[in-house]
Amino acid sequence: MDRLSSGRWHIWELALKAVSENAGTLLWGKGIVQPMIYVTENEHCHNIYLQALLESGIPGLLLWLALVGLFVFHAFRLLKNRDLPFWQRIAGLPGLALLISETVESNTLVSLGFLNMTVLYFSMGLTVMLSLQNSRKTAALVPEKP
Repeated sequence: MDRLSSGRWHIWELALKAVSENAGTLLWGKGIVQPMIYVTENEHCHNIYLQALLESGIPGLLLWLALVGLFVFHAFRLLKNRDLPFWQRIAGLPGLALLISETVESNTLVSLGFLNMTVLYFSMGLTVMLSLQNSRKTAALVPEKP
């Protein structure tokens, strides 16, 4: 199985072991000051959620999950709105695709200069902005009840 996962199963086991053996790592992580927290000498987690847990503990993981949840909510909200131009409706799709692919990579790749995470964060921000902007316009069109 490890051969099929390019060694990631073993790396994920090491990451979970590192977090579970130290209560401090679980509570506040190993820190995000370094460009990359490595599980082994030269391997990061290859998993965006495990990397967040390892770097910033439970608070960081919960914050990351909240941001992802906010983004996914607004991406589907835009996608369902047939009144918007096509480009606005699909604004979140690149971010969703990258978020799925980055599940087996790492959210700190942006600090190493990788374009895919920059695109992911840009897409997440654009999606939430467009969705909130559209909801304000919709709210302005609804007459107040007397």
